[in-house]
Amino acid sequence: MNNKVFIQRKFKCSAATLFDWMIRAELIAQWFGPKNWTVGEVVIEPKTGGKYSIELRNNDKYFFVVGEYKEIKAPHTLVFSLEYRDYHLNPPYSIVNINIRALSENESMLSFIQDFETIPDDFEKRAEAWKYMLQKIGEKV
Repeated sequence: MNNKVFIQRKFKCSAATLFDWMIRAELIAQWFGPKNWTVGEVVIEPKTGGKYSIELRNNDKYFFVVGEYKEIKAPHTLVFSLEYRDYHLNPPYSIVNINIRALSENESMLSFIQDFETIPDDFEKRAEAWKYMLQKIGEKV
């Protein structure tokens, strides 16, 4: 079985606008997280080697998605590590690679790959969660 989540999706916005939705804290807060979870504090250091932390809350439960930016080449490439802190299941370490390609001035294609160190027990839920989050971006841009 493959240990990668792969999603490709078109967006009705420029590559630069879509890239902003991936890298700006106030925009990430509008789409990040699985269903029924809300975003708390988002801390972003958008540079290669920079760290990020996204707090997710659901009633009295919370956890953090954290990592480090490995590569940032606006508006086309974003590579970062992804780990969970204070989460009861703790999926394995992964690297996310996002590539954004301009199709026209107001349309872009996002290619998303999440490469897990080992296959998580809830692998299918990982793909569903990312599709849900990308759909939320699509509704906002």
